[in-house]
Amino acid sequence: MNRKYTRDGITVTRPVALPPLPLDWQMIGLRVAIVLAVGMMGVAIVWSTYSIGTLLGGGIGFAAAVVFDVSWIIVLVLEYLSRFDEEKRKFPQILGWGLLAVTMAAIAWEGLSQDPAAWGLAIFGALVSLVAKVLSLAVMDHVNVKLSPDDTAWIKAVTSDVQTKAVIAQVRRTAARDEMRATKQLLAMERELAMVRAAYGLTEPDETAETIEPSPAIAAPALTDMPAPYAIRFAASQRPELTADDLAELLADQGVDTTPDEVRQILSVTPRTSVEA
Repeated sequence: MNRKYTRDGITVTRPVALPPLPLDWQMIGLRVAIVLAVGMMGVAIVWSTYSIGTLLGGGIGFAAAVVFDVSWIIVLVLEYLSRFDEEKRKFPQILGWGLLAVTMAAIAWEGLSQDPAAWGLAIFGALVSLVAKVLSLAVMDHVNVKLSPDDTAWIKAVTSDVQTKAVIAQVRRTAARDEMRATKQLLAMERELAMVRAAYGLTEPDETAETIEPSPAIAAPALTDMPAPYAIRFAASQRPELTADDLAELLADQGVDTTPDEVRQILSVTPRTSVEA
């Protein structure tokens, strides 16, 4: 921030230091709580991984034990991501308690397997995960946003609108990809058909056939009832003197949606002389 100062008609600008903002003790406290909760969860994760891995026989069993802890972390992340939607975060909350129950049972079982009389070790060993879960639950309860029913309905409506647009875009992208794949397959089949006709001499014009002068307009059947490739070939057989641009324009007048490039592509795989009128 700058401040202007004038003396004897001369004005100067000099920077002025802003006063420091007061400390946000609420945010500081929340960050300290999050750090401590993460630390406790780290201890609980190491403890449960060791206990469950030992119960599973060690070695690869430790890798299997990681599944429980990774699942717990994923549930916490999902709960945080759904902090604006109370209904959506109910499932990760319930799933988190279920995973906690399984983890505590496994830790207690591992303790009793070491010493059947050591009930205290089994119980308090399992309570490590419970304490970490309760701390994380307390932090998430502070982070979760509690909205009024009207605000919740508004957020759901906006979210639904955005997600609908994303789904429509994905569906259109998939449909366009499928249509392009189908067009490529059709063109490949047409090329193979042209090669077979050429191999058996079916593409040569019939010299004994009566020559029919083309009419100014394309005769029936209606071109709009045909797929675009067939309409292009039919039009080319009726008006062989027209260029690809003229054919595209003529087909557009008849209600067939095509382009000069598409006309050239179809005629490149199927010569005009191979198309029957």
